[in-house]
Amino acid sequence: MPLDWIPEVHHPIGNSEAVIPDALLYYDSGDAMLRAFVEVDRATMGPERLAAKVTAYARLHRYIPGPVSGRRPHLNAHSTQEVWRQRYPLFPRLLFVLDGTGPTGVNNRITALCASRATRR
Repeated sequence: MPLDWIPEVHHPIGNSEAVIPDALLYYDSGDAMLRAFVEVDRATMGPERLAAKVTAYARLHRYIPGPVSGRRPHLNAHSTQEVWRQRYPLFPRLLFVLDGTGPTGVNNRITALCASRATRR
């Protein structure tokens, strides 16, 4: 059951880049409070660009920030773990909402998403 959402939450992925989902959705699974990244596509971007977003979320999942330049390196709990773990107990699900296109457009986007997954293996 959806409970709340926050639009455009900034998540760094290194090299001055970031993932900014359209919304961060909070929902109740019945057992726990969970979160999901929501991306809404109203057929305004090509399937390749949509697939690139999946790759960016994969980078977020792996991203461990390096030491800040100009500071002495030191180890703490945050420097050796993925940055998303500082905000979330579990990595949020990724939900794509596809709108503004018919069944053929949806199928093209799904095919592109599957193709992007195959090329990352």
